[in-house]
Amino acid sequence: MIARLLPCLLLAAVDEGLAAGFLGVHSVEGLRDLLGIPADVSPIGIVTIGHAAPDQRSGSLARGWKPDEEVIHTNRW
Repeated sequence: MIARLLPCLLLAAVDEGLAAGFLGVHSVEGLRDLLGIPADVSPIGIVTIGHAAPDQRSGSLARGWKPDEEVIHTNRW
């Protein structure tokens, strides 16, 4: 059921002009404490929904592209 519901939730949020994303849970106890989740509930992840921050150009764009020989490897590292 969740597998069918989650994409609909994410798409509906974006359709309303919001940003949305799914985050897998790595620290259940930390999340449990933060959100007050009862001990008998086992979360598999959380969905964040809200207004997106303004886009910012990455500082790494100024350095340009690396030569292909530095990033493409064939049969070796």
